[in-house]
Amino acid sequence: MTTLQTTVLAATLATAVGIIIYEARQASNARAESETFKQQQASLLEQIQRMTRERDDFASKLAVLRDDNERLKLSLAEEYWFIRKVPVWIGGLVADLGHESELALPCVWRS
Repeated sequence: MTTLQTTVLAATLATAVGIIIYEARQASNARAESETFKQQQASLLEQIQRMTRERDDFASKLAVLRDDNERLKLSLAEEYWFIRKVPVWIGGLVADLGHESELALPCVWRS
């Protein structure tokens, strides 16, 4: 084997070893990166599940609050109706008794 052939063979061998080392390092980096992505994905999945539970909890609380609000609106409407009718009832009672001047009711109460 000539010197030139030996040099070419050594250079080829060195290149092949370099490529193998480079590929091994790339594969190792890719595995590490893949593991990092899996961990991030698991963390994000946990976050999504937690946020979904929170959303569902808030949605049910909102439904309860809406029901309470509707019930309170009806109750307030009933109370408002009653308050508006009380002066009329009192005025009618006073008129029926004939003692309107003795009670000295304010004008607001006479309807």
